[in-house]
Formats: sequence, structure tokens, C-alpha cells
Amino acid sequence: MKKVLAILLIIALLFAFPVSAAKNNDDTGSGGNTGVQASAAYNKTAAAGNGNSPGTATSTGSQGGLATAQENMNQSTGQGIGVSENLTALRNQEEIKAQIRLIENESANFSGSETNNMLKNRNTVRTAVQALIAAGNLSGVTGEQISAIAQEFNNSLTLQYSAEERIQDRNAVSRFFFGGDSDAAGEIRDQIEANRERIENLNTLMNDCNCDDELRTMIQAQIQVLEEEQNRLQELSQAELNDKGLLGGLFG
Repeated sequence: MKKVLAILLIIALLFAFPVSAAKNNDDTGSGGNTGVQASAAYNKTAAAGNGNSPGTATSTGSQGGLATAQENMNQSTGQGIGVSENLTALRNQEEIKAQIRLIENESANFSGSETNNMLKNRNTVRTAVQALIAAGNLSGVTGEQISAIAQEFNNSLTLQYSAEERIQDRNAVSRFFFGGDSDAAGEIRDQIEANRERIENLNTLMNDCNCDDELRTMIQAQIQVLEEEQNRLQELSQAELNDKGLLGGLFG
């Protein structure tokens, strides 16, 4: 009986050993697969940390495309700004021409100039000055310089016209004996020299002005009025200096 039990025990142990070995092999295989998966996950994480992920090339290409698109957008924006500036310049020129026409129309309706030649002449000259001041709205440095010179011219004309009035109002007796008002004539001549330099500067600015032909012609016509006025005042002052009077003729 004891022999039978021993034999059965040995047989049971023999069957139990392969099952245990198979189970251990299964556990080892699962652990190996887990290790492989963990290793792959680690390698993927490391690659991402080093910037070497599979999507890096695609990302770089996208950034390059965005940079090119931004550059094209900047160029288009620059071209748009240039067109806008040109339109603004043209709009300014049209506004200036409208202002000059308005000033000329108002001058034509100036009361009193129909019967008084001196007032009529001065009104024409003042109109030219105001037209040049209006040209200060031209874009750029040219407009500012034209306006500044016109303002200086206006101040000079005030001095010249004041001296001219003294000549016109000179007492007849004083004129007969002592001749013309040399002081007033001298003041006019002093301003003429400065104004002719201003006219030369205005002509230079107009040569460099980025104006259309119509506006250029309109402004040059105003400059011509100023030049003719200085010629008139030159003749007036010279005639006044030549008037010596009775005593000046005898002892001059």
C-alpha cells in the first residue's frame, strides 16, 4: 500500500512541474513585453525632449511658410501705404487748387478796387500771397517752405505799403521845395532786395515741387504777381529819389 501511494505521489509531482514551468514562462513573457513598451515610451519621450520628434520637420516647414506669408503681407502693406500716400497727395493738391480759386473769386468781388487803382493793385498782390500761404498744405517740406516765405513776403509788403502811403501823402509844399521822401523810398528799396531773394527761392521750390501741371501753373502765376509788384515799387522808389525839389535842384 505504501508503495502505491509513493508511486501516485511521484506521478502527481511529475504533472505539477510542467504546469508551474509554463506559468513562469508566461509571466516572464508579459514582463518582457511590458519592458519593451516602457523602453519605447521612454525613447519617444526623450526624442521629444531633444526636439527630434517625427513632426519636427513638418513644424519647421510650417514656420518657414508662415515667415514667407508674413513677408509677402508686409510687402503688400508697404505697397498699400504708398498708394494711400499718393492719393492723399493728389487730394491735397485738388484742395489747394480749390482754395486758390476761392481766394481769387473773393478778390474779384473786393469793394472799392473798381475806382482806386492802388487798392486794386494791393488786393491783387495780397491775393497772390494768400494763395501761396494756402500752398503750405502741400505734402512735404516744399509746402511748408512756400508758406513760410509767403508769410515773410506779406510782412515785407506791409512795410513797403506803409512807406508808399507816406510818399503818396507827402505835403505838396514840402515836395515842391525839398523833393520826394527819400527815407520812405529807401525803406521800399531795402525790402525789394530781400523780396527778390524770396522770389528766387520760391521759383527754386516750384522747380522741385511734386505738383501736377495745373497747380504748378497756378502757383507760378502768383509768384509772377509778386515779382511785378516789386518792379512797380522799384520804379516808385527810384522816381521819389530822383525828385529833388526846387532847393535840391539848386543846391543838390
